[in-house]
Amino acid sequence: MTESSNYWTFRFRLAKIEHWWWTLVHVGKIKPTPSDWYGWRLWPTNGLSYDPTDILRNVDFSRSKLLEASADDQSKFIYDNGDTDPQDVSLLWGKEQGFRRRVSRATSSMPSGLLQSRPFTVDGYSGDGLCLAMGILGRNKGLNPRNLVFNIVKGVTGSLENFGTWAPRPNKVLRSYYWKVMDQQYSGLGPSYVAAATEIALLMKDIPHSAMKAWLQAGLEHQSMTANQVLRNIKSNNRSAELRAHYESSYVSMIMSLNYMPSNAYNASSRDVTISRPDLTCLGLLLKARDEPKPAWWNDPHIQDARKVEISTLEGRHWKPSVALLLGLSEWPQGFEDNPSNWGT
Repeated sequence: MTESSNYWTFRFRLAKIEHWWWTLVHVGKIKPTPSDWYGWRLWPTNGLSYDPTDILRNVDFSRSKLLEASADDQSKFIYDNGDTDPQDVSLLWGKEQGFRRRVSRATSSMPSGLLQSRPFTVDGYSGDGLCLAMGILGRNKGLNPRNLVFNIVKGVTGSLENFGTWAPRPNKVLRSYYWKVMDQQYSGLGPSYVAAATEIALLMKDIPHSAMKAWLQAGLEHQSMTANQVLRNIKSNNRSAELRAHYESSYVSMIMSLNYMPSNAYNASSRDVTISRPDLTCLGLLLKARDEPKPAWWNDPHIQDARKVEISTLEGRHWKPSVALLLGLSEWPQGFEDNPSNWGT
């Protein structure tokens, strides 16, 4: 399960259509877990207090209009990762869908030292980067986190540290220690996941709070629902592979968007500066690394425009070799960023 204050996702069996189910739920049967309680407060809070899985377990489907909804309505809050198994889907849920804000279960399960106002590890290291990273990672894994791509090869960490927006990344000296902590926490998800977790923790330790706030408020720690809906609806003969590439390249896209964020994007005087994730660019690179054919839609005008915006929001030129290496290519394909893009052979 993965969740966040604004865009939470959960593995379940049927889609959600706004609040249609709510009148069909036997609320008295739902028993919230301790982490679901909002806590002490002076004023009442709005929104559904129950976890969506608990709601779904208590829906009377014999009376529900859920299954009568159109296909578009049923998929409105679904993130499609290209899995051909229709029983497993990711659901978008949170404050915007009528649920109450709460502390994520991923956060409440952290070691107690990381939940202090000034987080520290058991070894006395500053733990704020680990705390923030674990909170993010606990709610954006998706359904198949072992498949997320993040190829750490020789030279790529140095490039991320020395040529990103936040260079020289002084807390890079904690890399070995942070890797050890993340390996203990996430080793079951594989070495690529541990490497990505380590990188996001180090970034959270290095970047200014104002930049972090701007990035989180833009929802850039999550896979792009907009891009996913475009891919789901666009005409393609290779849709499943393309959707898988979108999901499986999402951690590279996330870290690129943060490490190469425009340096003035978080200043109060730069509200017109756009920040985004290079989701389409990353999925294209991963398809190339897997020797998949160029998508039929790759050079459609609206896709070209979207890629142009993605590239324009990454600072400098040094991100290109890094993103190519992280996704399994030996180098950035010449002309790949052009409009129209040169896919190559």
